[in-house]
Amino acid sequence: MKVILMLFQSKGVNTKAQDSRDRTNRLYEEASAVRDIVNNELQPRMETAMVDVDGVREKNKHTKDYVEIISRKLDAMPDLTEKLKETVINATDAETVAHDALASIDARAEVIKNDMKTARGLMDDDAEIQFAIGKNS
Repeated sequence: MKVILMLFQSKGVNTKAQDSRDRTNRLYEEASAVRDIVNNELQPRMETAMVDVDGVREKNKHTKDYVEIISRKLDAMPDLTEKLKETVINATDAETVAHDALASIDARAEVIKNDMKTARGLMDDDAEIQFAIGKNS
């Protein structure tokens, strides 16, 4: 009876071993397929990506250098805030003076216009007087 039991147990171990071997072979085949995908598809793409990353890294380095140069030049520039405030004040003052001058010019133009009307009236009156007294110029 012990021998039969051992044979039965041995047959179970043998089945488990075969199942394990089959599983191992399937895993090996899957791993080989994945390795082929990595070697044939992903590796070339990875190499291309690395070249692209190197190009971006180089561009970033140049950009950083340019930003540092610009930053140094900006730091070397004087602060123009006070000059800009002064310019705004001067522009406002100039605008006020210009408006005042324009108002003065408009007033003088009105006076001259009125004086011209008066002068024309005087000329017309003088012409009538000259005509009336018989002098023809």
